[in-house]
Amino acid sequence: MNQLMSHVRIVALCFFPVLFASCGGGGDGGPPPTAPDMTGTWFGTVEDPNSAMHTTSVTISGTSITEIRVDGLVVPGRTGTIAQRSAQVFAFTLNDGTKGGFFLDPSLAHAAFVDDEFNFGVVQKGATVVPTYANADINGSWSGIVVTTTDFNTFNTAPSGATCTHPTCVIGGDAVTFGAVDALGRYQSTSAFVAAFLSPDKQFGGTYACDAAFPGGCEFTAWKKQ
Repeated sequence: MNQLMSHVRIVALCFFPVLFASCGGGGDGGPPPTAPDMTGTWFGTVEDPNSAMHTTSVTISGTSITEIRVDGLVVPGRTGTIAQRSAQVFAFTLNDGTKGGFFLDPSLAHAAFVDDEFNFGVVQKGATVVPTYANADINGSWSGIVVTTTDFNTFNTAPSGATCTHPTCVIGGDAVTFGAVDALGRYQSTSAFVAAFLSPDKQFGGTYACDAAFPGGCEFTAWKKQ
């Protein structure tokens, strides 16, 4: 696990590159469906490529990312655009060329996200604070989508889900054991390169699981608690 983590996290920073650097499945073919956009402010947490956790917020207006904050501080000059790829997938490009994707629940109220530097997190529309998390918050049944990509231009999706009783989650027939949740809602596997993250309301989870080099050897999920 440590060798794999070192391999995939060798990439330099980031979904918020100015702050950190100066700082199988169905496809998504065809035209995107008509659906509400992501306009609003999304708040949650992000794990950077060095595995450090931060709070973050992303403000979106129509197809524009107008502001990004990390640990409460505005990332100067950082903006971007988003484009809907499917009912639950929005691609984004920041103004420095960084690419990534938001993977949403059907109500478009929560999202997991990942970028091409392997910043990964979960955000909730309209949330403002991080709650106190407990190990048992992951317990229950979760369902949604799993997403794969090799280039952050095309995203493949398929149904996905898990059943969890901490410290174990059964995901697609495989059992994953997690350690204790940290202060920002992250659960890390004790035996594989897998991590799970909860939204501020604890009703949405996003995960990554990698068994080879990022991003092609990774799966990303967006799950709603049932």
